[in-house]
Amino acid sequence: MTLGVVLLLLPLSSAVKPLLGLSDDALWIDPSLLLAPLLLLMIPRVRISLLTLLLLLAALLAMCHGAVLADLTLGGKQGLYDLVREPARLALCLMLFTGVAHFARKQPILVVQYLHFSVLLQMAFAAVVWLGSSRILTLPDPLGQYAVDLGNRQALWLESGAIARLSGSFPESPLSGFSCCLACSSSTPLGSFPVSGA
Repeated sequence: MTLGVVLLLLPLSSAVKPLLGLSDDALWIDPSLLLAPLLLLMIPRVRISLLTLLLLLAALLAMCHGAVLADLTLGGKQGLYDLVREPARLALCLMLFTGVAHFARKQPILVVQYLHFSVLLQMAFAAVVWLGSSRILTLPDPLGQYAVDLGNRQALWLESGAIARLSGSFPESPLSGFSCCLACSSSTPLGSFPVSGA
């Protein structure tokens, strides 16, 4: 159950803050990252080699060191949140990756089904936002304002006017639209990809 919730919450990035009535300065941690430690706890035994553990610790140490150096360069004006934000995000991303990779090995069909459902929801949301940003569909606020802002920010401008890009709840629309289209068009079952031989 936790795996499904984590995978369905992946699209809820910081770009949805305006939809929830939050300001751009509001603290935001992706819900899927908040649930990553829970997902990791669901794994019976996590086997991590000493070399992998040392590499992870070195990466976290390097990020913490970089954050402190950046703070010193800026005159020590950053708060504690700014210092630990990226190292904490890296740690949560590693937990999320480890948990999803484990379940992708153990229950690949379930993971693919949750991801397909998540992508389909994101594609539907992207279509509604695109219709709103193209001013084809009038959307109620705050979704209407979100679509207009996104259309102004993420549009392809030509002499004849703007073409709104397909976007969803991700900050960068071209990758989101392209990824959603690829994922929706994919019908190859996991494990049956053709392998080229010699």
